[in-house]
Amino acid sequence: MSGRPETVHGGNGEGPASAVPQGNGRTRARPESEGDTDQPAATHIRVEEARQPQWTLDSRVEDVLLEATARSTNMKLNDFLWQNLGGRGVVDTNRSVLLREFLKDPTRYIRDAGVLNEIHASSHYKRIGNDLRNKVVFDEDVRKLEENGVNTLIDWLEAAAGVKAGVHGITKVSLDPFLEDVRNSMKMSASNKLEGFYESVYNARWSHLVEVPDGEGTGMEVKKGKPPQPWTYKAVGNTFEKDDGAQQSGAPRLRLMVLTSDKAWPCTWNRKGVESTCDCYVNCEVERVWQIVKGDLTEWSSPDAGDLL
Repeated sequence: MSGRPETVHGGNGEGPASAVPQGNGRTRARPESEGDTDQPAATHIRVEEARQPQWTLDSRVEDVLLEATARSTNMKLNDFLWQNLGGRGVVDTNRSVLLREFLKDPTRYIRDAGVLNEIHASSHYKRIGNDLRNKVVFDEDVRKLEENGVNTLIDWLEAAAGVKAGVHGITKVSLDPFLEDVRNSMKMSASNKLEGFYESVYNARWSHLVEVPDGEGTGMEVKKGKPPQPWTYKAVGNTFEKDDGAQQSGAPRLRLMVLTSDKAWPCTWNRKGVESTCDCYVNCEVERVWQIVKGDLTEWSSPDAGDLL
């Protein structure tokens, strides 16, 4: 060692380190950031903003509330000093100290009363202090919500008024804007993607393939529209089976129905490397399953559905 006192950065130069913790670290000309990089903190903030998660209704309440305080709880002391005090008070010995640790015992890390006063007077510092106090509240409320089955934003949306009333106001006013942003994003996404959906479905047209007997056996013929005699089914226990006995003798035998959309079916749009599908094929088995599903839906939606719902 040279024996010279450690120095800290100030507004107009350097001063003795008698007012800062002693150590073997050297002063830095730039704020600390993740990893061994010389990028300033402002650059990292922009990068982190670009990496912010895309919230959905399935996002966990705990993650959403954590995001509300993440920048404050994860900020390093030296980064804060560079951003708000121009680097005054920065020393290498504090390079890994998180701001939340500094708040617990400020004089352990900075002993210069002038620097401490500037920090405490900073509006950014006060806001971070509030964020850290809010995190304690959030952790408590997350436990309450999980006990009531509220784990995701959709759970929060559908939660009973009594459950929402059981959390602190700061938790509610923090969750609601996230939820509103997600819903607005979904509306914008829907408005972009729904263009042409209605026409693609409304203008779809039926055709069908029938087996036609001829002099040499049987042949196939494509006809427009729905078949005049669709498949018929009979109830067998709790399900349906195709009723071949209902087929008129000598009539063309239905083999396939096709529903065609010139604009293609929306569920097949924009699939990378896959051509959109224009034709939807319905055979007798697909129709049989649909009859079962339709029957259940009709029963469940009836006024007398009772416990089925």
